[in-house]
This record gives sequence, structure tokens and C-alpha cells, in this order.
Amino acid sequence: MARLILEVNGASVVLTGSFNPTIFQPEWFLRQNLLPAEECGKAEIKVIAPQVCEFQTERFIIQVTTERFAVLSKPDANPAPIRDLVAGTFFTLPHTPLKALGLNRDMHFVLPSEEAWHQVETRLLQRTSGKESCRVV
Repeated sequence: MARLILEVNGASVVLTGSFNPTIFQPEWFLRQNLLPAEECGKAEIKVIAPQVCEFQTERFIIQVTTERFAVLSKPDANPAPIRDLVAGTFFTLPHTPLKALGLNRDMHFVLPSEEAWHQVETRLLQRTSGKESCRVV
């Protein structure tokens, strides 16, 4: 079996429910002690509006609409802190109505050849036959 080299290691947490996007700004996360001042100060704000808020820090991408809250780790960042950020956010907002939670993992591997890729594909398909959640792209 070919040696797999991890190229991208990421994760995301997505919640559905009822949200007020305008409160989820870097300054709010700072006031709640959920993100450090240095990270909030360097945040790149894409948009803050009643329908959507999106910004990036050195570790996270935070996207909020009125029905969806998502935190994604950046490709070169450790994905583990997402758990604390999301848990802290909704412990701070205990009355926010939540409907569903999705935990997602992204891992991209570099393989030395197309033959090696097909070996991995075959092995994954053998291990997951009959399971609809497997997807090889």
C-alpha cells in the first residue's frame, strides 16, 4: 500500500437553527472570551449584515446566516479548537434555538501515482461496501 501524505487537515461544525448574524462579529467573540484579542484585531471581515455575517481569523472562517452557523478551520490550522469555540458560543447563548448539528472532517492526501490512488480507492470501497456515506472523489 502506498504511503499517504496528509496535505490538508481541516474540520467544520455546522448548526442549523435561528440566528441573528449581526451579533457574531469578532468583537463579540472577544467580549465573550472566545477568541483572543490579537486574533480578533487581525480578523478579515467579509460582510456584516442582518442576513449574513462572515469573517476570517488566522485559524477560523466563521459564516452565519439567519438559519445556519458554521465554523471552519483554515487549511493550515489545528482543527481541534473549533469544538471549544462552538461550545463556548452556545453556552453563552443558551436560548438560541438549534435544530441540527453537523460535524465534518476534511483530509486531503497526496499520493505518489495514479496507481497508488486506485489502490486506496479499491481498499476504501471494499471496507465501505453497502454504506451510502462513502464518497471517493
